Amino acid sequence: MTEGFVLINELPLTEAFIPTRLLHREGQLTELERCLKPALENRRISNVFLVGPTGSSRTIGRDYLFAETMRALRLWPDDKEMKKDVDKRNLLKHFQSMGCFLLDVSHTAVDKLDDPERESRLREGILRLIDEIETLKPEEIVIVKKNIFELVVPELEKLGLAGRILNKKFLPFPSYGNQLKYRKQLKQLFDSRK
Repeated sequence: MTEGFVLINELPLTEAFIPTRLLHREGQLTELERCLKPALENRRISNVFLVGPTGSSRTIGRDYLFAETMRALRLWPDDKEMKKDVDKRNLLKHFQSMGCFLLDVSHTAVDKLDDPERESRLREGILRLIDEIETLKPEEIVIVKKNIFELVVPELEKLGLAGRILNKKFLPFPSYGNQLKYRKQLKQLFDSRK
């Protein structure tokens, strides 16, 4: 060890580290929010290229939905980071024991596809998702993201399942500054069921 140098916590220097807030990045976050905000309304976003050395916070966005859902349902502490290598199986088991399931429209990433291909994949995924919902027969359904909400609700209406949807409007995807909003809205939905 170099004399006079002590590394108390090496976690922030690893790839697995996801900070709860980004210090001294206000300008970059504001610019990212401006570029990505149209995605919340299912509109085309500005191209964004994130470049920088290791440790410059380029990969912060992964696993927001899972982490924020677990926080909203009090299965994961609000102030504890969910590292990349966290074993999610026990959390999912607990989540399922509550009668909950996380279902996704697509099993592959669609965000980088052009509009017609993304729309096609989402429509195919909706059919699979509806089949899963019919199989699971959930009593209550929560839908995240505006474009998914707009595609799923009419299909559930056709099946007579729209009354099971807890949220009457879409929940924002928990990234790009929407984490607390998502968490608060999901908590309210779950608290209202009791």
